[in-house]
Amino acid sequence: MIWSDTLPQSGGTFIAPDSIEHVARFLKQNPEGVLPDVGFGDHIEKCDRFLELTGKTGDVVLIHPFLLHSASRNPSGRPRF
Repeated sequence: MIWSDTLPQSGGTFIAPDSIEHVARFLKQNPEGVLPDVGFGDHIEKCDRFLELTGKTGDVVLIHPFLLHSASRNPSGRPRF
């Protein structure tokens, strides 16, 4: 849920849409499971697309559980919740 309007370059969550296939392949190669500290972020080097999530108050964002994502800085000075 987006609690306040999030404009471009205002600290929206960054996502790597093409990360799902890399994470899925990794998990398929490790059917026994992996420990939490395995470092899924290592797969970010294989990604080519990066997007900042933006939206209006009340918007809901549903993302795939294999989607790599990260917090971003908010250089705009506009508060974001």
